Amino acid sequence: MPPVALTGDDLTVADVWNVAVERSPAELTDAARGKMRAARALVERAAHGTHEHTYGVNTGFGRFVSRSIPEELTEELQLRL
Repeated sequence: MPPVALTGDDLTVADVWNVAVERSPAELTDAARGKMRAARALVERAAHGTHEHTYGVNTGFGRFVSRSIPEELTEELQLRL
């Protein structure tokens, strides 16, 4: 079975089935890798480069949304998600 190309744009239920049940390999496209790098850079800027509140990056979650997370703990917060 051919690999399922993960683009970040067009994942179907059939693709998920093929990987999860039929055991088809999955490959991340270069475009998807670029999107992931951009998303990571955005989170890193929010965590370390700004004092703006970004939900779930430097704030708590849910009822703790009004709690600010100190910059030195933002990386740990992301790892504990």
